[in-house]
Amino acid sequence: MEHKHLDLDGLLQASYGLGVDVGDGLDACDVCRVRLERMTQQRQQPLGEDNLPEWFWLRRSREIQEAAQESMEARPRPRWVRIVAMAGVLAAALLAMQPRPNAPARISPEDERLWQEVTATVNRVEPQALAPMDLLWAQ
Repeated sequence: MEHKHLDLDGLLQASYGLGVDVGDGLDACDVCRVRLERMTQQRQQPLGEDNLPEWFWLRRSREIQEAAQESMEARPRPRWVRIVAMAGVLAAALLAMQPRPNAPARISPEDERLWQEVTATVNRVEPQALAPMDLLWAQ
């Protein structure tokens, strides 16, 4: 069976002692054991932030609190800006709620021909009594 080396997550879990069963892997693999020891040594070294004096942290905390306070006390926007923004949102909502236009109705070719005949009959210039005359000229 081939040994799989521990990845970064496996090494982190082993270094913190989180219920990972890596004991056999560390006993059998020198590479994993060396990597785990190096990671443990680096974790135990003091950080640069640990050497900073207390007054530094107090000053930094005060600066952050003052910046937060200034942003909260920022000059409020004029009332008209809020009114215009609300009107824009309302207009967008009304436009979004408009019904979709209906598609034009499809007319069959027979209905179209009937419609043209009716239209031609209604919009005829000559009187109805002279309608048979068209038959004479059509021949």
